[in-house]
Amino acid sequence: MDEGAEAYRRLLNRRQVRWLRRLGEGPLREGARSVEASPVARVVRRAARELHRRERAEQAWARVADPAWRGQTRVDRVEGRTLVVLADSPTLAYELQRRAGELLRQLSGLLSGVDALRFVCGGHGD
Repeated sequence: MDEGAEAYRRLLNRRQVRWLRRLGEGPLREGARSVEASPVARVVRRAARELHRRERAEQAWARVADPAWRGQTRVDRVEGRTLVVLADSPTLAYELQRRAGELLRQLSGLLSGVDALRFVCGGHGD
């Protein structure tokens, strides 16, 4: 094998090894931050926490909501300590708001960190 082919093969092998590393593996460049300290890692961790919190809220709402409402409501988001639920109609949103105290008591046993409910007419728009 000539020198050019051998050099090309070594280059390919080095690239394959380099690209098989996972994020954060291998030595850091001088002056580089660790992956855990990067701004992107912080954003990803925050998004994962928010997603987990929303999933817990959806599960809790599914257990508390009347079966007749489940197809007409959905958890939109958790804003601070407030669970925001979308309702298909203003009438349903009003009815849910009337029952907010009772629903909040039931939710408090299933979902920590939420101490208020807000119902918004928004439908499913999926």
